[in-house]
Amino acid sequence: NGNVGFLFYQAVGEAKNVISIHAGRHDYYDHRLPNGEDANLWIYRSRLPLGHFNVESNGEITGVDLRLGLWNAELTGKINTTDGCYRIHAFSHSQTDVISFETRAEGGESIKITWHPETPIAPVKETLDAGGGPKGHSWDKMRTAPYPLPPEPTLSEEDGMQFCFQPLHDGRGETTTGWQITGDPSGKQLLIASIHHSFPEHDSLARAKKNLLDAQQRRKAETFVSSHREWWHEYYPLSFLTINDPEKEGFYWIQMYKLGSAMRENGPILDLMGPWYHRTFWPMVWGDLNVELQYWTHLTANRMSLGESLPNNLDKY
Repeated sequence: NGNVGFLFYQAVGEAKNVISIHAGRHDYYDHRLPNGEDANLWIYRSRLPLGHFNVESNGEITGVDLRLGLWNAELTGKINTTDGCYRIHAFSHSQTDVISFETRAEGGESIKITWHPETPIAPVKETLDAGGGPKGHSWDKMRTAPYPLPPEPTLSEEDGMQFCFQPLHDGRGETTTGWQITGDPSGKQLLIASIHHSFPEHDSLARAKKNLLDAQQRRKAETFVSSHREWWHEYYPLSFLTINDPEKEGFYWIQMYKLGSAMRENGPILDLMGPWYHRTFWPMVWGDLNVELQYWTHLTANRMSLGESLPNNLDKY
């Protein structure tokens, strides 16, 4: 939906019975003030890691068969384990900042889902502290620049919903991850999660809670999944391309999917990660070429409203 997304994979060194949902929020940036005359943008105004949900099975994973369906923008598939298997159905809702992740355990398997917050430290700072990165004047300044860590996150519970509240350094910004898990770990189980980042406001917990409550109401009204699909089914026909090369034609529609996932007219300027997060040395908006190339696509694909995030943010800031 241009703001909230997730990556689903097993990280290097992770337990053999765990695959993680790595949550992301497109506008989750640090807002630190300059150190004197040094802006230190690479570490003071960087995208930040959020955290992940561990999807833990009783048995070790033996095989994975997953498919990302473009038409509905949904991830489905089956994960085999030594104790059975479990099926998944997951998506980031196209019209609200909510992740839906459903598991269905079979054959004696059971699934446990847990949240694990990550320290909000700029990835470039981690690289520099470890002795990596370029050498030179500005880089050496960033190596020695003060970088106090923000407070630890606060966990809370309300009406069956869990919340992880993460204030940033000096109170300049905050992010709340809220989630609710319902169902049977040995059968059908549903995780719904919402993430909200606030700055300069301080309303992230209230906004995340409202998103979860709205999702609950949509599910009761049986409009949660259909409203998600409705946006995508109206989006794809805005342009059409067919060529005598299935691989290149498929590539085109994959790019249209990524564009629809990463940009919204009322969202942030598209950076190099969009609503997904992964540690990188390029954790910001880059206007030397990347923005120009990214905001070319919507013009040729007749998806004009998506590209309005660029002029809207230029006008705003």
